[in-house]
Amino acid sequence: MRLQRLGAGLGLFGLAVLCVFLLLQLVRKADAAYVARRAAAAAPPPAAEAAWTQTFHFDHPAAPLAVLGDGWSTPELGAGVWSRERRAALRLPPAPLAGPVEVALTVEPFVAAARPFQRIVASAGDHRLGEWRLTSAQGATLRFAVPAELRDGRNLEVRLDLPDAASPKEVQGAMDARLLAIRLRRIDVVG
Repeated sequence: MRLQRLGAGLGLFGLAVLCVFLLLQLVRKADAAYVARRAAAAAPPPAAEAAWTQTFHFDHPAAPLAVLGDGWSTPELGAGVWSRERRAALRLPPAPLAGPVEVALTVEPFVAAARPFQRIVASAGDHRLGEWRLTSAQGATLRFAVPAELRDGRNLEVRLDLPDAASPKEVQGAMDARLLAIRLRRIDVVG
């Protein structure tokens, strides 16, 4: 009985203490939010990225033929453009900004039971930019960086060595006698 009276007496007191505690918590959170807003307003804005992007699609009606050097077939609407030799070249236009550029080639390799993989080696001059071994006919994105010292304000020629190119006629008995290695769908250049 004495415990019940003590609990009833502390009930109002406890409720008042709880309300004061919650009010103090709200005030502290509001103060912290105010300080954070003031600090954010005083901080300089983040530097804008000086990046630019160029994208070339080879499965659209107006495929950018100027980007294709030696070693490519005629672009096929909705499909892209096949390499047709053991070496193919790309002529990437000059970047408007100094520094390195990142290149991403979206490709599909020509693979078959008799040709289960395609190796691709990308180079600019004597500088190797990347090497890949593709084993699935599914699309892949080949990414590589072109260092600033390889760019001189002119078009950049990237050479793709395709040692495993094979003709569908030879490996599948099809009519196509071209030496196929990759079908290029898209190039993204970011600087």
